[in-house]
Amino acid sequence: MLNSIGSLLGPMNAFEKAEELDMDHVYIKFVDLLWGYIFIGPCSYLLWKKGTVWLSIRQFLVKRGILQMKEFDINTLIGQLCLEQSQVIHYYAKTKKGSELGNIAAFFFADFPYVDVNCDYQVADLFAVDIDLDTKKFVKAKMDDIDLTASETLILLWFNTITAQHVKLHAMANWGVNSDDAIKETNPFLHRNSVVTIIYNYFGYNSFPGFFKTWEKLGLLSEGWSEKQPLMKCFNHGIKGNISQHSHVAELLNYSRLVNFTVKVRAIFFNEFAKYKHLFPGVHGEVRRCI
Repeated sequence: MLNSIGSLLGPMNAFEKAEELDMDHVYIKFVDLLWGYIFIGPCSYLLWKKGTVWLSIRQFLVKRGILQMKEFDINTLIGQLCLEQSQVIHYYAKTKKGSELGNIAAFFFADFPYVDVNCDYQVADLFAVDIDLDTKKFVKAKMDDIDLTASETLILLWFNTITAQHVKLHAMANWGVNSDDAIKETNPFLHRNSVVTIIYNYFGYNSFPGFFKTWEKLGLLSEGWSEKQPLMKCFNHGIKGNISQHSHVAELLNYSRLVNFTVKVRAIFFNEFAKYKHLFPGVHGEVRRCI
């Protein structure tokens, strides 16, 4: 039996531990699962239904020329995707001061998963994007030996953001939860949020593929996504890829608001977390900071 301290650790004290990132490995009690299906499931389904209907309406309006796409600077948007969100961890290096090439930062995505025109799951050896740090705009990109346009680069970056990159954050959240009954006495708010996080991770990983057939029928997806399941393969690729060491992103301190904020708040957060760590047994501070 678990002792009093061990019981507070809940799933973090289990003999079976995940050796890699995983969106669906934390066990919860049946009553908590039932609570999730009653109070979280219906609302999640309604949000999905609302989003699907609205997207179908927008698609209809665009085809009829009633709704027009807003103008935007694609080169700036690519720069924002690389510098101002989680893709920044793929920063590799920047040119030296005074370089003839300019002040350029390179972002390397090794073993890059994507879906081709035949709806097949593929993995490129390297997807590389160069960003001008002075203008914060796109310069050039390549996937293996293929030169990419700004439009192609934007599509690949956004696809990676919502697939292989996105699931890493969900998987890491599993190290910031504790759903054991004993935690209710110490921190009931943590227990409730832990159950919600675990349930959402479960729904997102196991239930999401069930939406594809509906989207295909509505014309929101081309045929093949539900049968071949290339998106789930990209999800699994991202999860198993873990997160590489990326402390060198501090070199972008003066060029990225996200990096500037995260680097400065990191030490403050850990100092504060240490004061209240007893309220979060079984929770890793590094993960709690990422949620």
